Amino acid sequence: MQDILIDPENTILVSAICLCEISLKYSSGKLQLSNILPDDCRISQNIGFNFFYLSIQKAATFYLLSDEYHKDTFDRMLLWQAIKNALVFISDDKEVKNHAASGLKVIS
Repeated sequence: MQDILIDPENTILVSAICLCEISLKYSSGKLQLSNILPDDCRISQNIGFNFFYLSIQKAATFYLLSDEYHKDTFDRMLLWQAIKNALVFISDDKEVKNHAASGLKVIS
């Protein structure tokens, strides 16, 4: 997976949903960050990641994704965003592959 992330030929998208989850984990004390706050987005930008937003149209159809495999709302939103935008999802989560029937393309 690391090869994919560092290859300059690949466009890496970071969902705004990830930043919501990082922020919540930071505020609850479940995530420790050294020398940075979650609202400092420059790190992702400096290493060449691009931010990607969940559109209203795609958010409104979120209910169509089965919750059979994932109960975590953030995970499910990320999966739905990838499916609806025909993006490749990178994850080491074994349950993610169960969404292939919904159109998810995944690299694990």
